[in-house]
Order: sequence, then C-alpha cells, then structure tokens
Amino acid sequence: MGEVDNRIVIVGAGHAGISCAASLRTNGYDGSVTVVDRQDGLPVERPPLSKDALLNGGKETFALPLIRPANWYSENSIDLRTGIAVTSIDKDANTITLSDGASVPYTKLVIATGAIPIELRSTRSHPHSYTLRTSKDAADISKAASLFSSAVIIGGGYIGLEVAAALTERGLKVTIVETEDRLLAKISSSIIAQSLLELHERRGVKFKFGNALIGIDQDVKEGFRAVLKNGDHETAEMLVTGVGVNPDSFLASSSSLTQCHDDRNSICVNEHCVTSNRDILAIGDVAKRAGAVKRIESVYNAQEDGKQAAAYIMGKGGNPRGVPWFWSDQYNKTLQIAGLVPLEEPNLEVVVRPGKREDSFSVWSFVKNKLEAVEAFADSGSFMIGKKFLSEGLSPSGDEVRDPSIDLKTIFKTKKMDSGK
Repeated sequence: MGEVDNRIVIVGAGHAGISCAASLRTNGYDGSVTVVDRQDGLPVERPPLSKDALLNGGKETFALPLIRPANWYSENSIDLRTGIAVTSIDKDANTITLSDGASVPYTKLVIATGAIPIELRSTRSHPHSYTLRTSKDAADISKAASLFSSAVIIGGGYIGLEVAAALTERGLKVTIVETEDRLLAKISSSIIAQSLLELHERRGVKFKFGNALIGIDQDVKEGFRAVLKNGDHETAEMLVTGVGVNPDSFLASSSSLTQCHDDRNSICVNEHCVTSNRDILAIGDVAKRAGAVKRIESVYNAQEDGKQAAAYIMGKGGNPRGVPWFWSDQYNKTLQIAGLVPLEEPNLEVVVRPGKREDSFSVWSFVKNKLEAVEAFADSGSFMIGKKFLSEGLSPSGDEVRDPSIDLKTIFKTKKMDSGK
C-alpha cells in the first residue's frame, strides 16, 4: 500500500484485535484506532479461562490477567469501547453501525470477532449446561463447581480435558463423553493421547469413547441423566460442552464478504489478511488464509495475524510467519506442541524421545524424513529445540531423536551451519 490510512476500526478485543492495535502503534501509526467488543470490561488473557479461572474463580482475590494494562489504552490513544456490538457494515459508505445506534467511519476495518462455542441442541435448555469461551463463562462454571459434586463433559479435546482437570481438582466426579475412539483423534498423536488418558484416569476421570449425547432426562433427583448413543446413562449435576467452535462470521455473511464454506463459513482472506473487500481485513479464529491447510485456533496465530494485518495497513511487508505452536496445562503437567501433526499422511513416522525427568518425553513426527511436528509432554527442553528445528526448516534424523544421549542442540547447530542459514 502507498498512503497510510488514518482511521482504523477493529471489531473484537481478543488476542488478535489487541495485537493488531498494539502493532499499529509500534509501527508508528498515528491515526485513529477504535476497538469495539461486545463483552464488558478490559480484555483478558484467554488461556487462564480453562485452568486458573475455574480453579480460583470463586476467590474474591482472583482476577484474570489482562491482555494489556488498564492504562495502556489511553497511553496509546486506543479508543476501547466494550459492552457494545457491531450490528452491520456499510461497505459503500465505509461505516459500521453499533448496537447503541452510533455510526463509526473507517478507512480500514479489521474483523477479529473470534469464534463461538458449538452448543448441542439437547443441552441448550438445561439450566446447568455450560460452554467456555469468555470470562463470564468461566465464572459461571466456577460458581457451579462450588455447588455441585459431579459433571459430564461432552468432548475430549483440549478444552474438555482442561475443564475436566480443573473440575477434578475442585473435587468433582467427572465423566468425559467423546465421539472418537480416543482423545484428540484429529490433532494429536496416539501416544500423547494415551498419556493424557492415563493422566486423567489416575485422577478418577471416567471416559465414554465412541459415544455421543443424544438427550437429557432432567427428572432425576441427583441432577440430570445424560442419555448416550450406545444406550448408557450418566448421572451428573452439571454439564460442559466442549465440542469445538464456529467462527463468529455474522458480519461477513451480513455484508456479503466471501466465506470459506469448507471451513465452517470462516472469512476467506489472502496472505495479508484482506477479505474480498479491499478495505476490510479479518484475523484470528474467524479467518482462514488462502493456501492454509486449516484454520488455526490459537493465541499465537491470533497475535501473529494481528501483526501481519497491521504491517499491511502500514504499507510494510509482514515478517515471515513462525511455526504454529500451542500448549495445554492439565493438572501438574504441560503439553507443548510445535507444528501441526500430519495424522492424515500415509508416510508418517513417529519417534519418541525420553525426557530428562520421570514421565517426561516428546513425540517427533516425520514425513519422508522431514520433521513436521514435536509434541512435548512435561518436556520443555525438547519443545524448544524442536521448535528451532521447525523454524529453520531443518530436521534431525529419527535415530538422533530416539537416542537420549545425543545432544540435539549440537545437531541443530551443525545442521544450521551446514545449511548456511
């Protein structure tokens, strides 16, 4: 781009939206920046919602960490408007309409609305059914955990497992219902899935695999009875649904922006995060980049999108994207993942590397001798060196990874020197 725009409006104050606003200021943008979000209050970090907020949400002294300090917005001349929604976009006039009736003009609009948890038809009307996405959701689940002694969780993904860990630590009896025959079937190696299963089972969590919730019988004295597809029944007092999310793409559909119908109607964007309208960008969980294998839902990706969008708006080339990475805290263990595990690849080779501490290890996924992903279970050292290999496009051999006596840092240095990078 040539001329720098002078009025940027960002819809959504999550990690993507705030990253974009911060990057604009860091890059020297001195025009108007307005951030609008339907949730009340200052934007908070999302990862603690499924762990710390559920464990400590009932304590008066507990407060979720903020994405940015309260005074950051005024110090950086960010017009933050929370507790208000954007109801429509006028692409011809380059304005948005807010739920209070106000109209806000823009030269560039950035949609960072995130995603909405999928709710099952059978659970919507239940008075003690919850999903987890916002700080209010976390507070509601935490409050319920102080009132009840048992829970059924629908979905054995990361959110379901993290909620299960927190509720179990709160003393609740927990059952997880999962449609697949194992945990994390579409995103993680079977070795990691088995380790997480054993971690939870040692804490008393029950699992119902190859199953699904088909109904709820609320006329049970102990709470409710979840009716499962195989005919089983699970009695509990509260229910949490964690079966995934849908991109919050209402603004795209209502303003005829091109959507990716192969990916839950996310907003289609190019490599610069620009939508089918040149004055509108989309970032974070709501957007799918052209050429991407899948839409990545992670804090890292949201922040990276924000930086890339800001660079484009400023007329600067965006830096190369780093390797996608994720983490999950469950009980006293941390799982860290760098790259995307290519589970669909027929030539997938999986190598396990023992960690330095008991019960720690890493799983390295190769396709035709090329490293694609590293999953580290309580093994941050392997995660960090694996991430370095992936970032540089380098690969150790399977034999080097398999042998814990071999220093992978030395292998990395040698390969980087040989590659001339």
